[in-house]
Amino acid sequence: MHVRSQLPKKEKIIHKIKEKGRSNQLQGQGPGLLVIYDRYLPSEEVRDLFEVPPDNVGVVLATFPVLTGLVLVAPSMPFQKLSEEVIPRGHRVYLEHTLPDAEGEHSVVWKNRCADFPFPEAISGALASFPDNLSRLVASSNSRGMKKAEDSI
Repeated sequence: MHVRSQLPKKEKIIHKIKEKGRSNQLQGQGPGLLVIYDRYLPSEEVRDLFEVPPDNVGVVLATFPVLTGLVLVAPSMPFQKLSEEVIPRGHRVYLEHTLPDAEGEHSVVWKNRCADFPFPEAISGALASFPDNLSRLVASSNSRGMKKAEDSI
């Protein structure tokens, strides 16, 4: 019986870049951004991918100049204590934050230095402000729901 072995996470990332880079999704004239959400990627591995990035991820990303970057997102373990961090380092950014439901996320952003288009810096800002924006949205919808309930009494 033949069992397919699991690829290491780094190889899966590279495979996904190549798969999407060759797809019709990136054949247009505009820039592309690849976002990978991996619910099974441990938070320590996300941090390791930032601290000691595999050289070949940046190299493979550079072969697709229409891709402005890659965002890798992984959830934290439920109720894991996270610090609110945004750490820029060269062409990479590490983000760690909690969410309103006591969960959290770890992210690494790779900017493609060989892209035909500049990386949209607003993406990093949106990722960094995501928890605050989500909290405000949840609070706003909860307060509107409360007012409607009070009005009906």
